[in-house]
Amino acid sequence: MIYKKLKITMNPYQLYSAINREYPESFLLESLEGQERLARFSFIGFEPKETVSAKGSVISANGQEEDSKNPIRSLAAHVPKMKLEKEGFVGGAVGYFSYDYARQLEKLPEKKKEGSGFPDFEFGIFEDCVVYDHRDRSVHYLSHADDRSDEILGLQKEEQFFGPF
Repeated sequence: MIYKKLKITMNPYQLYSAINREYPESFLLESLEGQERLARFSFIGFEPKETVSAKGSVISANGQEEDSKNPIRSLAAHVPKMKLEKEGFVGGAVGYFSYDYARQLEKLPEKKKEGSGFPDFEFGIFEDCVVYDHRDRSVHYLSHADDRSDEILGLQKEEQFFGPF
């Protein structure tokens, strides 16, 4: 795993905005600890290695579909198993479960109208992440694949040159 400190002068929201323009499949995740009102960490992930979604018993991963009796197990099979010494969020699956997915897990009354058309769940498998530690006032880049930290630093330079618009 690559883990290195970055010299970033942008706040997490500015950097996320620049990353999202370059990599539309991205996320900004804020992490609270204890009674604090502000996030201890901000995590920015971009360009997932793989996207996994499910609708009913059909799992879709990067355009390939398969039938699954246990969609959550199928999702777990797509998440790399790694033994890491670093604690906290270090990449992996980031996404959502829909409200209606509970019907797959529990016996609930049937809905009267048709579903929303959204997947029951959708997750990106992220190998890259920028980690802001607001308490320590540090920014780190981590990756389980190629080192793309220069791309992130380049986005910061572009943002300073062109501005937010």
